[in-house]
Amino acid sequence: HAGLDPTFIVGGDIPQLGTNAAAGESDIFVVEADEYDHTFLGLRPEIAVVTVVEWDHPDCYPTPESMHEAFHQFIALVPPEGLLVACGDEPTVRELLGKTGRLEDWKIGKSARSPQPSNHSRKGTYGPTFQPSSLPEFVTYGLDEDNDWRAFDLRPNTHGGYDFSISADLPIAQASTSVPGVHNVKNALAALIVADRLGVRLDQATAILEEFAGVERRFEIKGEVGGVLVVDDYAHHPTEIRATLAGARTHYPDRGIWAVFQPHTYSRTRSLLDEFAAAFVDADHVVIVDIFPAREVDDGSVSSRDLVARMKHPDVRYISTLENAADFLADQLRPGDLLITLGAGDGYRVGEMVIGELGSRE
Repeated sequence: HAGLDPTFIVGGDIPQLGTNAAAGESDIFVVEADEYDHTFLGLRPEIAVVTVVEWDHPDCYPTPESMHEAFHQFIALVPPEGLLVACGDEPTVRELLGKTGRLEDWKIGKSARSPQPSNHSRKGTYGPTFQPSSLPEFVTYGLDEDNDWRAFDLRPNTHGGYDFSISADLPIAQASTSVPGVHNVKNALAALIVADRLGVRLDQATAILEEFAGVERRFEIKGEVGGVLVVDDYAHHPTEIRATLAGARTHYPDRGIWAVFQPHTYSRTRSLLDEFAAAFVDADHVVIVDIFPAREVDDGSVSSRDLVARMKHPDVRYISTLENAADFLADQLRPGDLLITLGAGDGYRVGEMVIGELGSRE
């Protein structure tokens, strides 16, 4: 929308664009990098954004240290004239930067902005404008006061997101998101930093940001029937679940929250069992269905029953199949409730079946 016409590939369809990928005419290429199977090490980024470093994909990263090492290799791919944008609120990200051995010497500070508008906004002129003297080696962002770009004074808005203020090496600016969750405020900061580096005026970028309605399967509202709001989210890691449910609780404080979780892969469930067990504090009711195997084969070492047994939630139950879970929920849900399906498999079908069943009763 800023006229830069990038090529892009991201992990989910963007309804406002009607796709998850497109070929643009400029030489800007935006990629949502995937750490699974070390895929992101095949990239050569001039600008890299690191949002969080948490252990996942234990089938290819047997220890947290092995994943951290892969991220270390990734940030080492950014050339001296490039830019690393890192979430300074995350201790693991700070630790990652420190492991380079150059943290004290790095130019951490308020110099991420060019003093005058660059010619980045002219289609196709991105490459030649990269000058080592005009780019710091990294910029931190987040809510903590010591970040280079900081969001503060967060206020839930009527669009489902937050209004907030931005402090950086510029006059304090105002911005808004239309997608829920504090984590998306941080994501927005990262996007604004990159847009700024590419020559998009901050007032233009924040106006575009406010109109961004999100990605399919990221707090995607599937419908409302009989007073029951049905939402689906791709969250399949404990931290993602916590963030998604916290966003739901903030923006729907008066609704009873029913969470349906379909664990994704046996290896992840087994390795993060305790973290999953503690991730549902913001849900009033929890239903756990069978594990979605994806690329794995069940070796009998872990099951959804094990997760339920580990949980201390006041109302959690195991229901094996999606169909049985949908039947149960259709009978239990009441007007004013929020049903949110969580997971990277086909658990979203529960919400769709509930919508269909409740709709047939009207």
